[in-house]
This record gives sequence, C-alpha cells and structure tokens, in this order.
Amino acid sequence: MKRLIIFWLSILCFCIVTADIISQEQNIWDVVKETSWRYEDNWTGGIVTFYETDNGDKMAVWQMCGSGVMVTGSFLFRIHIENNELLFFHHTAVMKEQEPAYIYFFDEESKMLYPRKGFNVLFFFSSEPWIANKFESIPIEELKREDYSRLDLIN
Repeated sequence: MKRLIIFWLSILCFCIVTADIISQEQNIWDVVKETSWRYEDNWTGGIVTFYETDNGDKMAVWQMCGSGVMVTGSFLFRIHIENNELLFFHHTAVMKEQEPAYIYFFDEESKMLYPRKGFNVLFFFSSEPWIANKFESIPIEELKREDYSRLDLIN
C-alpha cells in the first residue's frame, strides 16, 4: 500500500511539473505571437516578427531594415521554446539535428528578449505584425499560408 501511495504521488508530481512547463512555454508564445520586436545595431537595426503558420508551426521573420528601402533582407526561422528561451532554427533545418542559430531568453518583468546565443537585445515594437520587402508591407496571412514569394529571403 505504501508503495502504491508513493507511486501515485510521484505520478502526480510529474504531471504538475510537466503542466507547469507546458503552461510557461505557451505563455511565452502567447506574448510574442503575432508581434514585432526591434533591435538596434550600428546601422538601421531591424525587426523580428513572430507568427504561427496555418499548420501550427511557430515561426519568425528576422528582417534587416535598410536606408532608402524598408528591408534589405529577411531570414526565416522555426521557433522552439524551452525553459523560458526561444530557440531560432533556420527554416530549412530539421530541429534537434542542428544547433539553434540564436537563443533568446524572455524576461517577463522587462518584456524583452535577451540573447544567450545572438547579438542584439530585442525590444517590443508592435502588437501588429510588421513584415515587408524592399518597398511594400506584406500581409501576415501570406506567411501563415507559408507563401514566402514576396520576402527577400537571404537563407
């Protein structure tokens, strides 16, 4: 009987811990999904926009802003969330078979993304997704359908 109680308590603890991790990861995604974040650099900076495809894949478009044009180039990433961190995998990479290109820690208090493996702090920019190519804005619906034809993809 004592073993049975210990077994069920162990199962209960495992379920609570697992549910908390899943809840925490979903909470981070709920904060960043369909929002844009800005980074500063020595030139014009850039924008990172998070979204979810119609198939449920978590994605990000990393865009470098231009001087005289809206965007000089774009990178597309698949996003995986682990331990309060967003892992950026190149969209052509098979997750878990490749190292993430960038890792950003989400700080709930400041609502900023700090690089663990990356180079610029990401500041909240807009609750509306901001995606463009050199001369025009691109509706988020195109990316949700995985139509990347109007992006100036570098990778």
